[in-house]
Amino acid sequence: MDRSTIDRDKQLWNRLRESDETALSELFHLYAESLYQYGFLICKDKETVEDCLQDLFFRIWKKRHQLTPVEKVHTYLLIALRNRIHNTFRKVQGIPLNECNDEQIGIQTSREIDWIEDETQSIHRQFVRQAVDTLPSRMKQALYLRYFEQKDYTDIADIMKISKQVAVNMVHRATQKLRLYSKQYSDWFTIITIIISHLF
Repeated sequence: MDRSTIDRDKQLWNRLRESDETALSELFHLYAESLYQYGFLICKDKETVEDCLQDLFFRIWKKRHQLTPVEKVHTYLLIALRNRIHNTFRKVQGIPLNECNDEQIGIQTSREIDWIEDETQSIHRQFVRQAVDTLPSRMKQALYLRYFEQKDYTDIADIMKISKQVAVNMVHRATQKLRLYSKQYSDWFTIITIIISHLF
């Protein structure tokens, strides 16, 4: 994210803190789609993601006078949404946050699959899906944040509540897994090479 975008978001955030409803609306329209896509990677249930997203902005407005200045607003919103979704599952299922797994909080490949399919012929779509689906859930999240949200590793670590080195390792291992998968299917190697060249 470039400096001008960060500065714009900071201005909107500060206006929001001063009870400017227009600033809240602008932030919502800027990032609602991005937040929804990330939320859907964490939780398969569309209604839950939508409810958590709406509740997030409602709470931000309600507590606007208690908010502190934020350097990276988008990253802040991603973290807040992730926490909101996890808290929702914890309340409903009684699952501690650090025990939530892929069966309890489903991971759905969404925008990255759509993008990859646009880069390949329709005959290869099932193969591409299989390649991405070999990645563990957390790796999918890390890849999404790194290459679709353009987040640096520090931001990824903050959002996913892991160390920076773990974030680096996770993205690296995901890359290696995609390459390894492609080698197992030599007839399709060119397809995966195209995917990896665009992602990395």
